[in-house]
Amino acid sequence: MATILADYLARQDELRCKGIDGSMSMEEVVGYQEINYRVDVLETCKALTISAPVTTDAKKMGFHYQLTEAVLGAALTDHKVGPKTDDEGEKKRETAYKAVERVFQDGKRRFRSFKATTKEQYKDTVSNFINTVIQVWIQYRNTFIKI
Repeated sequence: MATILADYLARQDELRCKGIDGSMSMEEVVGYQEINYRVDVLETCKALTISAPVTTDAKKMGFHYQLTEAVLGAALTDHKVGPKTDDEGEKKRETAYKAVERVFQDGKRRFRSFKATTKEQYKDTVSNFINTVIQVWIQYRNTFIKI
């Protein structure tokens, strides 16, 4: 996730400069908006990964997981904008959405009965969950606008 975020931040700066000097095309405006959206999601997920508690305390894990699930769930359903596409493009979007939804739902099922046996287990498991969902989510987002 860190490499992808760094690439997006570099592209964001590049497009920001074009916006400042007035040379940004409409396609680049759409791309800039998409980059801003992805950076926001990735930075929030990075913060969730860093802040994941190292504990076996169910309350602390539960609160963190509720926030994680809310952020990832919103990323799946929010911001479904992009250029219109043909039937083949729509099928690709649908397939990509089903893949990210399946990964997200599988993770949710795993956490329903999660009990950490070591202090590091929750942090490691939730970090892997976040990173896995984000990888598939980026593929889904690329069916709208490839960055």
